Amino acid sequence: MILNLFIFNFKKIKFISQNILKRFLFKIGYDINFNPISKFEIELSKFKKLKQNKKLLKYEDQKKVFDKIKKFPGPQMFKDWEEIIIEWEHCKLGVFKKLENFYSIKKKNLQDMKLAELNIDFISKEIFTGSFGMPYHFHVYNEAKLLKLHEAKTLCLLDEIIYSFKKQWSITNYTLFNYLKPFFKLISNKKEIKTFENIEKYLTVPISLAVPINKKYMMVEIAKNIINTKKYEKKITKPSLIVTEKHKIDSKEIFKKIGIDLDKDWFVTLHAREPGYTEKNSDQEFFRNGKIEDYNLAIDYIIKSGGKVVRVGDSSMTKIDEKEGLIDYAHSEYKSEKLDILLAANSRFCIATSSGFFAVTSIFDIPTILTNTSHSIVYYRLKKNDFFVPALLKSKSDKNYLKLTETMFPPYSIVNVNVKNRYKDWNIEYFKNSPEDILFAVEEMIERLNNNNFDKLKKRQLVIKNKLNSKQNIYTSEKINHYGIFPEKFLEKYKEII
Repeated sequence: MILNLFIFNFKKIKFISQNILKRFLFKIGYDINFNPISKFEIELSKFKKLKQNKKLLKYEDQKKVFDKIKKFPGPQMFKDWEEIIIEWEHCKLGVFKKLENFYSIKKKNLQDMKLAELNIDFISKEIFTGSFGMPYHFHVYNEAKLLKLHEAKTLCLLDEIIYSFKKQWSITNYTLFNYLKPFFKLISNKKEIKTFENIEKYLTVPISLAVPINKKYMMVEIAKNIINTKKYEKKITKPSLIVTEKHKIDSKEIFKKIGIDLDKDWFVTLHAREPGYTEKNSDQEFFRNGKIEDYNLAIDYIIKSGGKVVRVGDSSMTKIDEKEGLIDYAHSEYKSEKLDILLAANSRFCIATSSGFFAVTSIFDIPTILTNTSHSIVYYRLKKNDFFVPALLKSKSDKNYLKLTETMFPPYSIVNVNVKNRYKDWNIEYFKNSPEDILFAVEEMIERLNNNNFDKLKKRQLVIKNKLNSKQNIYTSEKINHYGIFPEKFLEKYKEII
C-alpha cells in the first residue's frame, strides 16, 4: 500500500515536471522529444494569448495579425484551421464552406507527410477531461462512424497518471467515460504514448467544433442533424447508448435515497444553467443561462400530472425550497458522478438550457425541451421528440421580434463569443423565455408522450418547419432538416416570429 502510494506520487511529480519542461521547450522551438516545432506554431501560440487576454478583439485586427503569422513555415492544415476559428468566432457565413473544404486540405497535408495511410483519428484527452458535456461531441463522431459516414481507427492518448487523478486533470465523469470507452482504443501506457505522440497533433480530429461526415467537416450540431436523418431513413430507433443491466439495478436502489421509486414513479430532470459554475465567464455566457424561478409553472404542471422533478446541477446554484414532487438534487448529500448520469439516462424527459446536462441526456436519446438560448445552432441536434423554446431577439430600431427564418441561421445562430457586443453592434435586444413560454412546451411534451405522437404537427408548427426547411445550402451542402418542435402555443403567442 505504502509502496503503491510512493510510486503513484513519483509518477505524478514526473508528469508535472514533464509538463513544465514541455512548455519551456515549446518556447525555444522543440517538443518533449526534441523534435523541432514550426515557427508558425510558436507564433500562433502568442496570437492565441493576445486573443485570450482581450488585446486583439476586432475581426480586422485579428486577420491583419494572422495574415502575417501564416507566412511563417508550418503545416497548412494548422493555418487553415485557425482561419476557420477566427471566422467562426466572428460569425462569418463563409465558415461553413471553409469547414467542408478543410477535410480535403487536411487529407492532402497528411498525404504529403506520409501519414494518411495510417487511417487513424486521435481524440484529444480534453474531450474527456474538459467540460461535462464535451463527451457528446465524441458521441456524435462515433454515431457517424457507426453509420459509415466516416471510417478510421480511433485512438486516445491518455496518460495513466491523468487517468488516475481524482480531481485536477482527471476524467470529468468516469461513469460516462466508461460508457464511451468501448468505442475507441485507449492508450495510457507511457511507452505506447511515446510511440504516437509525435504524430498526434496532425491526426487529432477537431471534434470540439466539427465532425467528419461524407468527406467533409461539419459543425457538431449540423453533423448530428445529418446523422438523425440517416437514422430516420434506416428506421434505427434503438439509442446508440443504453443503460447497462447493472446500472438498471443500481438505479432502483440509489434513486430511492433521493425519493424516487422507479417501479411506480416517473420523473423529469431540470437543468437551468446559472452564472456561478464558471464565474469568470458568467457575463459572457448570459445567452445560455436561465433563472430557476422561471421554471416554477412547468414544475407545478409536471407534479400535478403525476410526475416528479429532479433539479440537477452543482452546489454553486441557487438553492430551491423542496416540496412534494420536487427534489433539489444539485444540493443533495447523495449527489455523485454516477447518479448524475443515471438521472440523465432514466428521466422521462429533460428540461434544460444549452449546457452539459442537456448534452448527456441527448447521448441516451432522452426527449428534451431546450430553453432560453439564442445560440440556435444547437437546435440542429434535436430529434423529432424534442422541443425548442428559443430566447427571442428584438430589433431596437423597429421594436419587432426577429423572425425564426433569421434567428435560426447565421450570423445570429452561431454567435458564441463576445455576444453582448455583437448584439449591441446589430442593434438588437435579448429576451429570455417567460414562465408561460416554458409551460407551453411542457404541456405539449406530456400530451405527445402520453399519445406517443410526435409525427403529426399542428398548423403553425408545419408552417415554420416548411419555411425553415426551404433554407438550404447555408450550414452545409448536404440537406438539413428541422426536427425539433416549436410549441404551438408559443408560436401562437409570438405570431410575428413565424
